[in-house]
Amino acid sequence: MIFRLLRDMDKFSPLFYALTWHNKAASSNNSYLPLDLAENLLPPNTLLHLAVKGLKREEVIYILKKALASGIVNIFALQGDSLSEDGDFKYAADLVTFIREQFGAIFCICVAGYPQMHPKSVSKKLDLYYLQTKVEAGADFIITQICFESQVFIDFVRDCRKMGIRIPIISGIFIPTSFKSYEKLVHICKLEIPIKIKDDLTQIKDDNQAVKKFAIDLTMQIITDIIRSGTTCGFHLFTLNRLPLVAEICKRMEFLKTEDL
Repeated sequence: MIFRLLRDMDKFSPLFYALTWHNKAASSNNSYLPLDLAENLLPPNTLLHLAVKGLKREEVIYILKKALASGIVNIFALQGDSLSEDGDFKYAADLVTFIREQFGAIFCICVAGYPQMHPKSVSKKLDLYYLQTKVEAGADFIITQICFESQVFIDFVRDCRKMGIRIPIISGIFIPTSFKSYEKLVHICKLEIPIKIKDDLTQIKDDNQAVKKFAIDLTMQIITDIIRSGTTCGFHLFTLNRLPLVAEICKRMEFLKTEDL
């Protein structure tokens, strides 16, 4: 299935494909790794998620060597939400530091940013400090958590720049295909949703077509606002393997290139 999805999206020439996976003792025979299933078949612009909590150093080295063998050099370094305390890494910044120590500049490393703060952060200032530590450890660019308001992302980027964070920051955008998918992701990611958007979606929650139209219109408004602000060089569209809406957004973005922004 994954290869069909990649083929379908390739016509839009994405900068990267973000690929998640669930670790089960990476160096054992029970591991689930896209790299084990599809060695040398994933495109080189795959951005491989690496949630490090619960992993040992030798497991990380194993995964990264497998990535290199498959021609993949883009890593999304995350702490992850595992409950395991047996790993060698406490924070994503520790993983970034380890990758640089072991592999130098071979990998292009992405880290996560949180325009509305990480759910476990006690303050916005401290949250930005933790982001800065990941950047100083060697991160190359940032992808943000899902954001439903363009101004929240714009303000976040400007706050980062004031702190001296100069690497590219890419906005994370989710396009729900139904009210149920919207509610599920909001719950999982602990997202704060503007009251107006929440109310509007609630009113049309039983009409999937209306939800899709609302989501596409909102997404295009967010993208347009951010492009005009000059605060990003791209967008990360969360597909959840649902390509039609993403394809529609890509088509509209192509049209935007001919518009006067």
